[in-house]
Amino acid sequence: MSSPHPLYPPSRVPRTIASLITVLAMLAAVFVLTAPARAATANYTVDIVGPNNASVRAYEAFSYGVTLSIPTARALEPIEGVELTATLDPDLTFDAVPTDGASPVASTRTNGNTVTFVLKPVTQNLSEFRFTVTQSKNLDRLSASSVFTTSIVGNSPGDLTAPDAQKVKTGVTGTQKFVPTKTASTVRGSDNRTVTYNFKVSDTTGNDRTNFFAYGVTFTDVLPAGSTVVDYSRNGELGGEWKFATGTDGSTTATYRAETVQDPQVNSNAARVWLAINYPSEHFNTGSRPPVNTVSLDLADAAGNRMPTATTTAQGEVLRDPQPKSTTSWAGAGTLVNGAVNQSVSFAGSFVNPSGDGDQLSTLTMESSSRTSAQDADAWNHLQFLSGDIGVSSNLIGLKLPMRFYYQTEKNADWTLLDSSSAWDTSTVANVSVWVDANGNPIGANPIRVADGDRVTGWRIQVLGTAAHDIPQDSQLSFNKVVRPAFANVVDGTTPAAGTAGGPYQEQVTTSGITVSGETLSSQAASAVTIVDALPVSTDIIAPATLPVGSTASYRANIANWDSGARSFDDSVLNLVLPVGVSYDAATGVTPVTETEIITGRKIPRPGDGLTVSTSAVTDADGVHQVVHFTFDTLSSFSVTGQPTLPYARWMWQYDVPVKVLPQAYQYAGTRASASTWAYTNDPAYRSLASTYGVTTASDRFAFQSELPKIATATGTSNVIAAGGLILAKQVRTATGEWGTSGTTRAGQSSTWQLSGVNALSGPVTDAVLFDRLPQAQDGRGSDFSLTLDSAVEGLPTGASVQYSPDATTASNGTWSDDFHGATAFRVRFGDIPEATLFTLQYSTLTPTNASVSWDKKSINVATVAGIYRGTTQSFDTNPATVVADPSPALSVRKLTNGDHFESAPGAPVRPGDTVRFTYTVTNTGDIALDSLALHDEWSAGDGSTGTLIPTSNESGPLAPGASREFEASSTAITGQYHNRVEAVGVAIGRSGKPLPADQQPAAATDQSWYIAQVPVVITPTPDPSTSPDPSSSPDPSSSPDPSSSPGPSAGPSPSGDSSTGPGLPTAPGTGGGLALTGAGPGGALIGLSGIIALLLGGAIVYGLRRRRGMN
Repeated sequence: MSSPHPLYPPSRVPRTIASLITVLAMLAAVFVLTAPARAATANYTVDIVGPNNASVRAYEAFSYGVTLSIPTARALEPIEGVELTATLDPDLTFDAVPTDGASPVASTRTNGNTVTFVLKPVTQNLSEFRFTVTQSKNLDRLSASSVFTTSIVGNSPGDLTAPDAQKVKTGVTGTQKFVPTKTASTVRGSDNRTVTYNFKVSDTTGNDRTNFFAYGVTFTDVLPAGSTVVDYSRNGELGGEWKFATGTDGSTTATYRAETVQDPQVNSNAARVWLAINYPSEHFNTGSRPPVNTVSLDLADAAGNRMPTATTTAQGEVLRDPQPKSTTSWAGAGTLVNGAVNQSVSFAGSFVNPSGDGDQLSTLTMESSSRTSAQDADAWNHLQFLSGDIGVSSNLIGLKLPMRFYYQTEKNADWTLLDSSSAWDTSTVANVSVWVDANGNPIGANPIRVADGDRVTGWRIQVLGTAAHDIPQDSQLSFNKVVRPAFANVVDGTTPAAGTAGGPYQEQVTTSGITVSGETLSSQAASAVTIVDALPVSTDIIAPATLPVGSTASYRANIANWDSGARSFDDSVLNLVLPVGVSYDAATGVTPVTETEIITGRKIPRPGDGLTVSTSAVTDADGVHQVVHFTFDTLSSFSVTGQPTLPYARWMWQYDVPVKVLPQAYQYAGTRASASTWAYTNDPAYRSLASTYGVTTASDRFAFQSELPKIATATGTSNVIAAGGLILAKQVRTATGEWGTSGTTRAGQSSTWQLSGVNALSGPVTDAVLFDRLPQAQDGRGSDFSLTLDSAVEGLPTGASVQYSPDATTASNGTWSDDFHGATAFRVRFGDIPEATLFTLQYSTLTPTNASVSWDKKSINVATVAGIYRGTTQSFDTNPATVVADPSPALSVRKLTNGDHFESAPGAPVRPGDTVRFTYTVTNTGDIALDSLALHDEWSAGDGSTGTLIPTSNESGPLAPGASREFEASSTAITGQYHNRVEAVGVAIGRSGKPLPADQQPAAATDQSWYIAQVPVVITPTPDPSTSPDPSSSPDPSSSPDPSSSPGPSAGPSPSGDSSTGPGLPTAPGTGGGLALTGAGPGGALIGLSGIIALLLGGAIVYGLRRRRGMN
């Protein structure tokens, strides 16, 4: 049986195997050397996420979230050099990223549509941040099908290996809320059979910009059988053209399609898409109106998503018999509102000649001037000319006839031709606009250049025939004059009677023409305009594009008074309502953007100089909003008397308002945080005037002004972003103050603290514990005095618990209980804090009454939350919040009268006419220096007179705490009971030497005193005959003096009639003072004897001492 395999000799098998092994080894070496290198495994990750709902509104800014995970990162071994590069969608632009506080981002670099985030040294294994972008490029390409694609990738510093790039897709939402607008007009004075229809596209979203750009704008208009197309627009600004098709029923379908993209924010009025249709008498009866004409609008967005068809209608005037050859003038009538914008008065002038004689015009002129009459001058003084839209009938446009615009000014009665260098070529008839260029008004093309201090007071439009073409019949000029209505006369400031409307103001227009045959035609008409008074106060707000949680930002709040009559409004208010969680930074304060007004050069009010800034709070469905109030002493008008001024934002009083973005603002993450301004006046003369200022007014939903349902307002929105982390914030306030990171306190006063936080991480923080050790004197945190809890902690989230301790220094030591009394620390066990969860705790502390609490002493508080995030223990701190002891200024005064202090009447005994000396000791018993010490001592005397003493001192200047100062005064004693009361006052001053606010000044100190001024009464006693000494008898031996004793004065009446000084002056209560009594008696003898003995004894002692010295 044969084998299928060949047989090798045994001696060759080992050799063959060896060869095979050698070949395999060589092949292995080749493969090892030539195999492609294998990519290293990434050892960290980076992720990117878009808005929470995966889509954003068209045109609005939004944010991306970035999460970086580096397992090897440690606080003691930070990883440096990490950079993350985001490649933005081509239609996006980088806006901002937080770089302070807890943000891991140090700085950024941009290059085209890429942005590189340079990170701080990474100390945690997980870091997060958000950055914002704006939709600022290729906006015309946005559609309901748009998707923004953004990616991010890291670098490979040190031992790190970068992961693959990560992408996120974000959709776009928007609207297509457009409607057609259609008007029907006829030539004034004609038979109304030729009707011109004008078509526009209008954006119905107003200030809430949501419409995508419009593509393929198409008007479709079905004209009735029997009507004829006389003329139509060609190459309008929409860039389309008309096409016509005749139906089987004789009707004509006119279709206009524009390929040019229509910006929803651009008014298409100037596009002048129109049709001129004639309704002949053989098909349309005189006395009837042409049929109602309906137009439909169709359009799509950039991706071809079509809007549902929208329609509107228009109808011509009543058809009438032909009129004689003539010019016709027409002027509008109506009611306008003081100071409002976008208000106008319309005029028209036409030429008709249905006679068939073929006579046409060589010139057609329409004009108005304030110099025509006093009535016209009054109208021009209440209707300030700002700009005008010139319209011409369609039959003139095709002829390309020359057209001129002339004007007069108050200071120049000559008709001045509009500068031929204007954008409009005045050699050709056109629908154009002219603008008054005065006082820096923002203008369009064709400026009417007026010197400062002057104003336009007349206008004239003129069309000229040429050798090729005369001006045909049914030609018409129109002028829509845009004005600023002024309730007060702009020249002399006079106003109509209270409660009445001004006017009617009549401006005459004259239309004239010269026919080819030489005939002059002319007609006049006058407008009739009334003006109601209103408050022309407007406001605007510029919100920051981004509000970074845990950081700062700034709003710009604006207000203006556009009163055309240059009236000012006292006590006017601008309120800025901030989003929930956004707090005014009072320490930085409000600042005006410019020092002076651009137009007038007047100084703009500043805080403390014509402007008072304060705060309060309002509540709505979002929560509690802080309100920053601007109260102006006077809100001056921007209008210069007699000069036109257009409302323009940069002319307004503009103020930058610094804010702090707290964790509560995170509730807006993924949406827009809205702030608003509201303006009104409390001037009694004007506060009841309606604020009818167009679209800038809205319902006063916060009830700022009780008398009006609507006031001026504006709104701005911002995108809220967070740096990532558990963002904590601490604020403090006194019972009546506003929240802030610093508050004031006094000894024995209670302060309220608010501790808020939000989990801005992309997952829950578990086993979270908050620990708050209250400030303790010399605790190493910079505190000068200690605080204790004065309330329980309120606002605990569901499932959280709180405990209190009088001695804990960490969350894990000390003794703990449920009793907050006397506690110096507390801890809150949250359990888990889910992603995007917000919490707000509140509690009160008590400031001690000991000596450690004095001016400028402070207590600083920081709280900490520790928890586990993605398997790692993390710690998050609040910002420091501080209470600072307010100064406690105080003084006392002590008053002495003739060196003694008295508590009640009668006081010091004095003699009438004596000089009474008063001394006063003023002591600074507070903790801050007192300056400008002054004393006023009001007195009343026994004779009914009153007055005031002004004590003086030899010292001056500030009196330091604890120091005293002497004052003196004197007066002449007045008979009777005298009482005076001194009042001492001083001015507490800070270290700068400036006085403290009025509410921090010390109370006056008082003291009082009395004196009694009486004439001493001298009593001469009458001798008793029964005891009178008998001159003839000897003295009674019983009353004779002892021969051994020293002689002394007699105790009995002197035979000579000398008497003692009687009862004398009373002795003051509580003192041993008073005038000494004189007289003789046993007391006097003893005193005299004692004196002699003391004198002898003293002499003996002196003599003995001298003998001893002599002996020595």
